[in-house]
Amino acid sequence: MEPLNLSQLYTFFKDTLTHCGTFLLTCDREDIEYHIFEEFDSDCSSFLHESNLRALLDGGFINAEICSEALRLSAAFRALEGTALWNPEAVTCGETWREVLGLGDRVQGMVKAHEEWENYTNCL
Repeated sequence: MEPLNLSQLYTFFKDTLTHCGTFLLTCDREDIEYHIFEEFDSDCSSFLHESNLRALLDGGFINAEICSEALRLSAAFRALEGTALWNPEAVTCGETWREVLGLGDRVQGMVKAHEEWENYTNCL
């Protein structure tokens, strides 16, 4: 298997973020399990890994603030692993999960704003 190029890595990074957000607060158990405990859990290890985020930063796909917040998201998520909060019910009820999901929304919003800014400046 060939290594991912930066464009592909960026696509996977953005897709990973779509599985962690406050939208999950209104989802049923199966959707939470799929998004958080399957998709985000497995992809977070790769696409929110420091080396991949640094590559995206160096390539201009993200800025330093996005890199920092994505690392924070990954750390906050990983800190819940293996705890009593590592279950779908805690996702919808726990304050800690609300903070993680809110951070997911924040990073997604930052990525969108960065893309819009890049598109705007490329048109000038």
